[in-house]
Amino acid sequence: MPTKNSMATILAVASISNKDKNQDSCAVVQNEEASLTAMIVADGIGSHFAADQGSHVVTESAASTLAELGKGSPVDLEDVFRKAHTHLKKHVDDHAEEIPADVDWANAFGTTLLCAVETRRHLLLGYVGNGALVHIRGNFNSFPASQLLPWSAINYLNPHSFSRNGKNVLYKLLSPRSQAPAVSPTVLSLQKDNELFGDIVVVCSDGICSYDQTPIGRDGDGRIWIGSDETLELLFDVLKGFFSREQWTSDALREALSAYLVTLREKNLVTDDCTLGVLITDQALAYQEVLRASAQAA
Repeated sequence: MPTKNSMATILAVASISNKDKNQDSCAVVQNEEASLTAMIVADGIGSHFAADQGSHVVTESAASTLAELGKGSPVDLEDVFRKAHTHLKKHVDDHAEEIPADVDWANAFGTTLLCAVETRRHLLLGYVGNGALVHIRGNFNSFPASQLLPWSAINYLNPHSFSRNGKNVLYKLLSPRSQAPAVSPTVLSLQKDNELFGDIVVVCSDGICSYDQTPIGRDGDGRIWIGSDETLELLFDVLKGFFSREQWTSDALREALSAYLVTLREKNLVTDDCTLGVLITDQALAYQEVLRASAQAA
């Protein structure tokens, strides 16, 4: 995506699992004709039959829809999600003979779907389910060491889930049995910072972060306690380390994300499928270049 700074957005995705089959799916889209880039993450629901197929189908559909947009075409994330649901139902219909007769279709092929799309002026975020869509200002690594997590990083994903019998239950998901309300995404539009710090977006499945997985409560003395998202702490360290590299490319970012996931596994933080994508806008890269030049001149 050419810009006034002659720099380009970089983005990458990575995934890991401790299970025999990773039920997550992810993809990136770079559509030069429509001047957009995008990241897609889908988390197949572990209790569902063939959830890996569900996540794969909706990811491929969303990626294809965004990749096929032409010049000047508006990005309609509601349409992207509708088409993904349609493709999922068609996939199941086409493979109905392969599905065991005893499968409960109410618990089959279910998946979440998260999308982050960058255009020249906006960041469009859409989701059905849980996970995280973290928006980070490009100055996140300018905070003092005493600041555990920068306040310039916000998770905009409010999970489509509720608590029932001690478990988190999704009331919105994509599956062959889902009706229209359950597949209608929450969509947010953010105006990009194309002048100062730039923007970074993280899309991830709940194996890495989701507000409905972060415990907040009170102890017996009434004191408030909040569970720590160590996975996010480590991710910010990885992003800081990435910007200390000599070259910033999508391949280098993918390598950094893959190493991050291995670190999570080594720290026994991988208890589910873990998938994430990171998008760094050209203005964030430009701001980081200024920081690096200032540090070298000091």
